[in-house]
Amino acid sequence: MHTLLFILSILAAAGQPEFPSIEPALARAYAGSYQLSRDRIIDIGPMDEVGGDLIFLDHATLRTGRLRVMSENELIAGPTLGSDSPISIKARFLRDRKGEVAALYWNGERARKIAPRTDELVRIRRDGIVLEGVLNRPAGRGPHPAIVLAHGSGDSTRNVGFWNMFFVRQGFAVLSLDKRGAGSSTGDWKKASLEDIADDWLAGVNYLKGRPDIDVRRIGVHGSSQGGWTGPLMAAKSRDIAFLIVRAGSGMNLVDTMVHEIEWTVKEKGFSNAEASAGARAAREAFELTARGASWDEFESG
Repeated sequence: MHTLLFILSILAAAGQPEFPSIEPALARAYAGSYQLSRDRIIDIGPMDEVGGDLIFLDHATLRTGRLRVMSENELIAGPTLGSDSPISIKARFLRDRKGEVAALYWNGERARKIAPRTDELVRIRRDGIVLEGVLNRPAGRGPHPAIVLAHGSGDSTRNVGFWNMFFVRQGFAVLSLDKRGAGSSTGDWKKASLEDIADDWLAGVNYLKGRPDIDVRRIGVHGSSQGGWTGPLMAAKSRDIAFLIVRAGSGMNLVDTMVHEIEWTVKEKGFSNAEASAGARAAREAFELTARGASWDEFESG
């Protein structure tokens, strides 16, 4: 029996397998786009939300998943994003004579690495904070059109999975910064308004405008989740935004969206509709008290 299958058969017998985290340098080396056939490309990139593991998207099947480390050049994926067993995908990465990752075997089928790029560390200073991240650029002199990533809520960082690689493959430079107070950036996102966060991403736009390898007439923003609010704010604030992509955005205001999310989370936990409605009312009252700067005594008596 193949060593990999033998190891996994032992782990499976003990329950869900456990895997080591991939080294950040190795994740950066494996990140990229791989072409299996003319109509089938797989984009791969690290995502800090899942501990820095590599996330992939197969554009032919629309299958996405999480690659787990078996050895330095062998990774596997389970049947779904949240399940690692049984194994459904085995990926083995190949290097050329210079030691650069040049291809991979995807379930035994060879895929060459395409869309060469350069990765440049970036540091931007704004209003006493430092925003750090990475600029991924397609190979060639440019000037390139560019996208600034407006991340989701929480301590979002530069590594958002396969999205950087997807846009580079389309010919875009991609600027992805750690949110203030997350990753290597200073500041505190918990004390920041949506306007503050939008202005942070706009600082990234201003940075790109000063680079000769960027087409200043074609700088846009890709906003996801919380970025569905901050992205449009950027476009409203600045004439420098040439286009706007909103993914997983909201058609409702922030309070209504959060109340809706809380109500359905309570239902998903098995509570009754009446209990979920009561939780939603309490959440709305808390948001309203916060919005008008209520004292702690008012919260306790509410």
